[in-house]
Amino acid sequence: MNRFASAVGISLIALSSLAGVARAEMWPGADIQQSHLDSAVKALKGKNFTVVDISTLDNGDPMANPDSYAANTKSLQKAIAGNKALTEALKAQDVELRNVVAVDEAADGGFTFYVR
Repeated sequence: MNRFASAVGISLIALSSLAGVARAEMWPGADIQQSHLDSAVKALKGKNFTVVDISTLDNGDPMANPDSYAANTKSLQKAIAGNKALTEALKAQDVELRNVVAVDEAADGGFTFYVR
């Protein structure tokens, strides 16, 4: 019975790892997510956003590490520049476009812009 239980256990472990690989391939890549964020930022209407200075974040926060978002900063800034209302709303809060380094979209449709 022990051999049978071992064989079943090993089979389940092998199958679960294969299922994990298949499942990981179903999730969109980072490029697709960034493209979605850029489109959402371009379409943002109103003032449903907050601004957070990255210097106020805890070191454990992923947004406190510029390496986690540096590759997408130019794309984000271009998307913001394409939205005149958003650009003006950010300027009204004394946010310069060149200082916006990242964005995060909340489940409720709001956005958090991270600035340096």
